[in-house]
Amino acid sequence: MPTTDLLDLHPFSPEVAEDPYGWYKRLRDQKPVVRLRNPDLFVVTGHDELVEVLRHPDPFSSQLGYRALGTGYLKGGEDNSTVMGVDQGEMRMLISTDPPEHTRIRRLLSRAFTPRAITQLEPRLREVLQDMVDDLRSKARAGDADLVHDLAAPFPVVVIAELLDIPADRRADFRRWSDAMSGGLSGDTEISELAEAGLQLFEFMADVVEKRTAEPGNDLISRLVAGAEEDDDDPLTLEEITLIAILLLIAG
Repeated sequence: MPTTDLLDLHPFSPEVAEDPYGWYKRLRDQKPVVRLRNPDLFVVTGHDELVEVLRHPDPFSSQLGYRALGTGYLKGGEDNSTVMGVDQGEMRMLISTDPPEHTRIRRLLSRAFTPRAITQLEPRLREVLQDMVDDLRSKARAGDADLVHDLAAPFPVVVIAELLDIPADRRADFRRWSDAMSGGLSGDTEISELAEAGLQLFEFMADVVEKRTAEPGNDLISRLVAGAEEDDDDPLTLEEITLIAILLLIAG
């Protein structure tokens, strides 16, 4: 790790990317809560301190933090928080809500993530993974294998696509949209590219949710739609289900 002052090292700088674990260790060795100068940012590394933050959404608000990410704060970039025509910080999405709203969405979402439903995916995912490993071995024999490109990167996209029952021919779009949206949070995606990807992804997912509402299957979206129709004082809305599907893709 270079000798640059620890507090002046940007989390996305080349020096940190070269040895992130060394940077993390230096932060932990200094104190459990460190305030960086570039950008002005608090980094919490201590377990007790992290628990304290997570248990007190006021003042440690996920909504405010997500809005800061949407403004390109980490990269000092252009504000993209309203790039899709809405303030992303106002979206009722798990990553950008605080209790009690977060608790409500999480409770309703957990109904669809039953052990049985997840276990039913295992045979299909093993089959997909085996095909990818066979392809990786074939490329390795030809001297053209890349573990990240051929396996580690595409497999999570396949998992989410299978979970949501998205056709295989749309996986390339899934990957492109996910990369663009993730890059938007880190400030690495151009605003125009982010806007296009965000709108395409939202329109696609909204259409899927609408179709599963009319013709439900056994996928996660169908289970969420069915749950929204149950007798609940405040069920998930179709917009919230769409945002959950988008978040699953980006996070996955």
